[in-house]
Amino acid sequence: MNGEGSNSFLEGSEGGGSFAEPTLPLITRPVATPQIESKQQTIENPEEEYFRLMVLSIKIMKSEKDPEFGAEINSRKLFKLAKKEKIPFHKWFFWIDKRIAEAGKEQKKKE
Repeated sequence: MNGEGSNSFLEGSEGGGSFAEPTLPLITRPVATPQIESKQQTIENPEEEYFRLMVLSIKIMKSEKDPEFGAEINSRKLFKLAKKEKIPFHKWFFWIDKRIAEAGKEQKKKE
């Protein structure tokens, strides 16, 4: 072929290339496999863990909007309050958001 309009990268030996896979040196000595100990934490209450992650995410969102935001929130106490008030889990996000906003306002008043 004359090179014009030809796809030399598809033609194998023409165009100076070969499709043979490159050879890699064989490993001649055993490779040590690192022993990683798995320390699985058991979640005592997945519902509470979900709640606490929501609290954390809301605090992060608020601190990104307002770097001065730093409301002290005890997520465990807030979870117990939510359970006491029988707040359904699908309403937790807005309920937590409201409580954290109130705590932030109270803290700013104290400063």
